[in-house]
Amino acid sequence: MSKARLAELVKNRIDLQSVMEHYGTHFNHTGSALCPFHSDKHPSLTIKNERYKCWACGASGDMFDFVQNLYGDSFTEAIDRINRDLGLGIDTKLNAPKNNRTIAVAQRQKLAREELKKARRAKVLELTEKHRIAFKNGDYEEASRLEEILDDIVAYEDELARNRGQHKEV
Repeated sequence: MSKARLAELVKNRIDLQSVMEHYGTHFNHTGSALCPFHSDKHPSLTIKNERYKCWACGASGDMFDFVQNLYGDSFTEAIDRINRDLGLGIDTKLNAPKNNRTIAVAQRQKLAREELKKARRAKVLELTEKHRIAFKNGDYEEASRLEEILDDIVAYEDELARNRGQHKEV
């Protein structure tokens, strides 16, 4: 499940004022509260359209920004904290991202594939240039040999594409 979807589920189950009150911000009869982000002596924090704003220090945001600022959490940690602390019962671990080691291995593999692809392209360009020069200089035997190598490379690339299911018939 995406972070945006989790945030939407949390917002559908609880409002900002309830979250803020749970974490110790108390609102008076006019809807103002002391801001927890500075030494507030007079209520300067208000809520409008599910966003808070402190008119003294400028702190503002939604419920996730509030929890992030209050506890130093990341966005995902703020979602988890609100869900857990307020007992919302949302399964935030659905389709959880792979662990860091798995992600790092996948990134290295992708980088290696990209480097190999670049190297193959460079070799094809080099062989194509050698073929052009050999043909231009009348060395048809060398040009023919290079053409066979290039044909083999193209056949190999086609085979790779077919094996990956990416081959497009012309």
